[in-house]
Amino acid sequence: IEAATFDHPTPTKTGHTFAGWYDNENLTGNKVTQVAKGSTGNKTFYAAWTINQYTLTYSAGEGGTVSGNHASGTKIDYNTSVTLTATPAEGNILTQWVNENGTFVSSANPYTFNLTANKTVKAEFAPPTTVYLKPEGYWPDASARFAIIASEAGKQNKQVNMQTLGCENEYY
Repeated sequence: IEAATFDHPTPTKTGHTFAGWYDNENLTGNKVTQVAKGSTGNKTFYAAWTINQYTLTYSAGEGGTVSGNHASGTKIDYNTSVTLTATPAEGNILTQWVNENGTFVSSANPYTFNLTANKTVKAEFAPPTTVYLKPEGYWPDASARFAIIASEAGKQNKQVNMQTLGCENEYY
């Protein structure tokens, strides 16, 4: 190199932290931070990376438990597959997984994802809701109208929604 000393750039790689440049593929010896003025010949340098780790925290609300393929509160390597399984107590069902802000994340059980940042999730449980269809009459276009009635523990026959179901020569 005939110009001034050349400093190696700092590269980026998703999910990893740059750990330095080396002059051998085994990444041993001293880190190489620059190529000095007056260096000659071809030079090959190898980037060393450290995988980032993120904290997974999970919990269960009242009415069930949660298990996972990694313990809650542990640090896990970037992009590692995580599977959480919610087990409802008798008389309950999993209603949803929520994040630390209480925002819906998933309703899948088991819930599987790749960890790419710190993540906190909570399984929420409740007694099941029974839905009954109550006929509301028939219309000239031959479609039937139904009211959907939900029955939850302590909330019998609570009307929650109205829905139109077409019945064109079929039974539902």
